[in-house]
Amino acid sequence: RLNPLAPDGCLVTIVVARYLHRDYVGALQVFSRIKENFIDAFAMQAACLAQLGRNREAMDAAEKALALNRDYIRQGDWIRGWNFRNREDFEHLLDGFLKSGLLIERPAQFEPPHSVGAESGPALGLATN
Repeated sequence: RLNPLAPDGCLVTIVVARYLHRDYVGALQVFSRIKENFIDAFAMQAACLAQLGRNREAMDAAEKALALNRDYIRQGDWIRGWNFRNREDFEHLLDGFLKSGLLIERPAQFEPPHSVGAESGPALGLATN
């Protein structure tokens, strides 16, 4: 059960975790509790909706994220801020962002930008293994 007083930043992390476990409906349920306008929250909503085939809604959510800072998202700095232990998780996230229209092309850099090895410790708790 989720803490009813969890701050929005924690809820976004839970949305990401559920997305990576392919629990898109569960991720959207957590998203509905987020009160602030976060680029990451709208991006994750867009990715979840796209993975569920709800394309119009996904495009609308992507547009909300882009409206907050289109240049930041599209120039690539934003995507470099996501931390993952493995490439599969990063690729799955990119897939949702591409399907939703949030990203219009796959970033040139295929490796997760801040990939964390086992010897370096956890990567923000976003690993799925």
